[in-house]
Amino acid sequence: MAPARLCLVLLALAPSSPPESLTVDLGARLETLVGTNISGGSPAGAVSAILSLAPGVVLDERSRTGGLKLTYVPLLYTTDLGGTLPTKLLVLQRLGFEAQNNVSPTAGVFLNGSVWYGDQDYSPVVNQGVPPGRVSNTPGQPVPPVFPGTLPQIQVLRVFDSSTRVGFWLLTSRTVRLDFDVGFTWDEGTNAFSRLTLPLQRGPFLDARAEIQLSSRDTLTPALRAAVLGYGPIYRAAGSNDEKGSTVLVDHYQYGLYLGGSELTASWAHQESSALRTQLGAGLGIVYQSSSYDQPLANHGDLIWVGAQIPVPASAFVYPIVSAAVHYRVSVEQPLELTAAAALTPIVNQFAGTVFERLEGIVSAQWLPSPRLELEASAGAAASFNPQDVDVRGEVRMLWKASLHFALSVSARVAWVNYSVPGALNGFSWSVSLGVAGATGQLL
Repeated sequence: MAPARLCLVLLALAPSSPPESLTVDLGARLETLVGTNISGGSPAGAVSAILSLAPGVVLDERSRTGGLKLTYVPLLYTTDLGGTLPTKLLVLQRLGFEAQNNVSPTAGVFLNGSVWYGDQDYSPVVNQGVPPGRVSNTPGQPVPPVFPGTLPQIQVLRVFDSSTRVGFWLLTSRTVRLDFDVGFTWDEGTNAFSRLTLPLQRGPFLDARAEIQLSSRDTLTPALRAAVLGYGPIYRAAGSNDEKGSTVLVDHYQYGLYLGGSELTASWAHQESSALRTQLGAGLGIVYQSSSYDQPLANHGDLIWVGAQIPVPASAFVYPIVSAAVHYRVSVEQPLELTAAAALTPIVNQFAGTVFERLEGIVSAQWLPSPRLELEASAGAAASFNPQDVDVRGEVRMLWKASLHFALSVSARVAWVNYSVPGALNGFSWSVSLGVAGATGQLL
């Protein structure tokens, strides 16, 4: 979306009534990270260090009917590879925007999205935030645990990653709410080297769902999701997996890959008590794909490229979707939140342009022994069978809020990755970090 058009849309969705509050907050987070497999270019298993700085500015305008929020939080980080390579400054630009406006007591419109550009570190024990469009969160609700994701073979890539959505919500009655939105994603490596791992992929999507309050304790949520992804050339290295999960024997490029998919699901949330909440979901996903590829010939160890592109027969696959989650609050005075979740769902590997079924699960605990101290622990695992990939991760974190504007954090992360294609991130990795954050406004 062009900047001029984006500004026009933001102005159209911004609250029409005079602003009741307009704030501009400045902040920064400084973090030192030490561990293995955290710096691209360091030998596998070697201990290295990262120093990262994330300054930021947040503009927030609120009125009686809506709001407008703009965030800019670039990430600058340097790596110490123990003298094996010169220190290099990497930069990841991160911009976010959201606007909402209630056109009536029972209806509203919204726009949100984000744009990232720069050097992304995909180490399983480096947390640079969730890429745009991957995880959404309802304001005022706990951030859901993030399942392990798919990792590339190259650790640090220069990327452009964007996602924008616009939609509306409508209350048709006291017990039914409808939500509908459409959007567009655009992801790719921004130089020739990065595009070999992260090919161009872009396309529209839509989401439609209803929240039906069956009773004071039960909510039914049917949902429909549909999307189309068009890919640029995808490099298939010998030994990797093709679009059907088979091993590639000869290097080649795949062209014209299109993935069209839709998911129809329904979930049932039940509030057993003030402390216990459960959720069950089920549905089906359908994926359609078509493409073509270069016809390579091997001649005395050299690769000869034939100009003709060979079409790959179009195919469609049906995937079951099942999910379950349990949330339990142990105490009220010193809140201890426990969460366990599991899901069987189709996943798009953005680096390979493939779709596969994955079983994933996570457990987490969040404890607030005092208003200024937060303790968190989480562990997650994911496995697929075609290709055979396993991803296990865990993290513990302590956050101490010295005041509303200053906080210290300590964390430790471990990961074990066993992907079918050997890569730099396969095996065991760990990291420990110490961070400090400050802001002119209140830290969340």
